[in-house]
Amino acid sequence: MAATTAESECRRCTAPQRRGTTPARDKQQLVEELRKAVETVTVVCASHGVAVEAMDALAPASLDRLSAIADAEARLVSPDATRKGFLAAERWLSAVFKAVKRSRRYRVLGARG
Repeated sequence: MAATTAESECRRCTAPQRRGTTPARDKQQLVEELRKAVETVTVVCASHGVAVEAMDALAPASLDRLSAIADAEARLVSPDATRKGFLAAERWLSAVFKAVKRSRRYRVLGARG
């Protein structure tokens, strides 16, 4: 059932975006959208056996972390439907992050936000 929820979240995030345009929105609203986008990517990853929180807990630049990242990549790139779902969620996360990044409020999300 987690995959179904994650897939529906991915489809919700794939609304067509016009390149080069960012709608004017309240920064607090964008911060909330960013939180939701981070949660969506986390759910998509978890539905394919990738524990993002566990990877965050590993020491930076450690061999364990690099191995976990390589394993996550392998799980998220195949088959095509998995890759497309993950990339759609990631694109939405990136677009919302770019809209928020000039605001100081985004720091409330922590290291991953």
